[in-house]
Amino acid sequence: MRWTRECVMLLALSVSCCSRPPPPPVDASARDVVADVTNERELRDVGSWTDATTTDASRDAESWPCRMLPAEVPNVPAYRSDAATCGDRCTLISEFEPTAFIAEDGDTLEYAISLNIFRHVRGQAARVALGASYEAPRALLPPVPQSARSFLNGGVRVPDGPYALVVATEVEGQREFVFQIHEMDRGTGRSCVRYNEYVPFGERQPGGIGSLGRLNNGYVWRTASTRLLYDVMYLRDGASEPVNLTQCGCVSNLAAQGDVAWFTTEDVNTDATELWAFTEHDQRARPRWTPTRPNTVTRISVDPTDGRRLSMNLGIGGSFCPQHMDIAVATLDELDAGQAPRRITDDAATQSISMLRGRWLVFTDYSRDPSTPNGCPDDPHSRVDIVLHDLDTGARRILNIGTSAMSPDYIGRSSVYVSNRWGMGVVPYLL
Repeated sequence: MRWTRECVMLLALSVSCCSRPPPPPVDASARDVVADVTNERELRDVGSWTDATTTDASRDAESWPCRMLPAEVPNVPAYRSDAATCGDRCTLISEFEPTAFIAEDGDTLEYAISLNIFRHVRGQAARVALGASYEAPRALLPPVPQSARSFLNGGVRVPDGPYALVVATEVEGQREFVFQIHEMDRGTGRSCVRYNEYVPFGERQPGGIGSLGRLNNGYVWRTASTRLLYDVMYLRDGASEPVNLTQCGCVSNLAAQGDVAWFTTEDVNTDATELWAFTEHDQRARPRWTPTRPNTVTRISVDPTDGRRLSMNLGIGGSFCPQHMDIAVATLDELDAGQAPRRITDDAATQSISMLRGRWLVFTDYSRDPSTPNGCPDDPHSRVDIVLHDLDTGARRILNIGTSAMSPDYIGRSSVYVSNRWGMGVVPYLL
């Protein structure tokens, strides 16, 4: 990747800022905004926003009008033809790695890549065109100059509920980023701004929105800025201002589900780590487990069916790429009772990113790699296995074998979604 000023500026905001997929075709017959007679606030035509500038009053989310987007437009994306592969049992469904997973309803999974949202249903990959011309999604933007550039910075959706999409806009002339959480009804296309935030270029204090998660009664996110570590913010339903749950600038990973938000913290001076959890039940964020040095906890993943269960990496050394990485699982009740996470693997090789769902656990395993079995995922590897582990019986089998660094991204009801440098594919684990 060629490092430019804008790529460095946006690195903490979007992992694919400098390698976004090509824009989807524009449906010239669809308007970006249509009138909504039920909305008392003005619906502004995006074509009139050529040279608008922000004001102090416009920084309130309530000042932005709700908007209507056109109906979804299915559009199957093109794939790479240069021998792209995601493993021996994997079917490639995207030529780019996802930036966020949004929702799973039945056999349908929705995920985001840069400015686009995709829907995967039983081997199909159809684009969900939220606005028909979603490259520079003007129907979701504040009134900013046409030169401003925007990108989707994540999103979530509860089953049968609205989308919550984070749109980040770089406004060069005003030297700031605009972050907005848009709540969008899937059926009608009505979009309203739930939260609005401005972050100056080069701001050293945490700001912005990344890794958006949905709890039962509010949103959580990891602040995004030029820092390497972050804070966790919580915006309760009905509130207009988020609460900083950590106030430390020390958070790395965040995963949320149900009424629990899990996150890990790091001490940049000692590399010491802790596993924290915030629960809506008691409105408290506190450490739940502290590994003894030189052990570290990283790469957490929450069970999409039970927010009180998670999997994680346990390793030795620095958090960026610990050695002797193993997979462990834990529940909130077990940790609060003083029990340490239960190790699922314990050998000299690296077991990397994991995903947990009920009795099933999947993870990347390098134990059969003769080249660099204890290396980082980004190191050259001659064999990479995606392993399925049954937590009830202890049975284990290899789901997928590849030669490029790869990892599970999401575990669905019957399939695992896997990414490597070629893109993302799907591997069934229940036949």
